[in-house]
Amino acid sequence: MERYECYRRSHIGKPALKKLFYSLTGVSLNPNGLIILSSVVKMFIGELTEKSRLIVEEQGFSQLDEIRPSHILESARMMNVKTKMNRTKHHKKFRRGYIL
Repeated sequence: MERYECYRRSHIGKPALKKLFYSLTGVSLNPNGLIILSSVVKMFIGELTEKSRLIVEEQGFSQLDEIRPSHILESARMMNVKTKMNRTKHHKKFRRGYIL
């Protein structure tokens, strides 16, 4: 219950989120779009934390132990495999008219 209360009170800073979105896309968001993006980011972070907590338990630690960066990286890797949202660049198959 304490975790849920902390989740309800937490929020993502809108100025930082707006700056990050603009640096990635070059487009500024209106206030409604910023609220939507903030909620999606909060859901993503919550899911990442839940999976990290499951990984901590699978490795034999208690629920009171802290989540380490390795747990977060492993949960991000698992989510990436599951959703197939790779952040790798796609290589062009054609360059200067030749097939590579």
